[in-house]
Amino acid sequence: MATLQAQPDAAQLTKHESEADKRIRQEVDAVIEQDPALKDRPIRFSVDNGDITVTGTVRTETERQKINELALHVAGVKSVANALRVSSVEGGN
Repeated sequence: MATLQAQPDAAQLTKHESEADKRIRQEVDAVIEQDPALKDRPIRFSVDNGDITVTGTVRTETERQKINELALHVAGVKSVANALRVSSVEGGN
């Protein structure tokens, strides 16, 4: 089971998520889940009006860049703010 956390956090629950943002979040989640190298990474993301913010930890800079590319290819995504940390230590935050 993946550790990907695509659900809105508490701050996001106070505002209504648009149907477009919900669809984007679900598609980005699905794309990352399909990638064997990324599906078990502790990644969180939020979507606000087509702008995605990604946080969490990946093992390599290549993984970090790949998440950017995957997210940018989802219809409706305007931008990706990639705040992922690169750490070769399992579970590093």
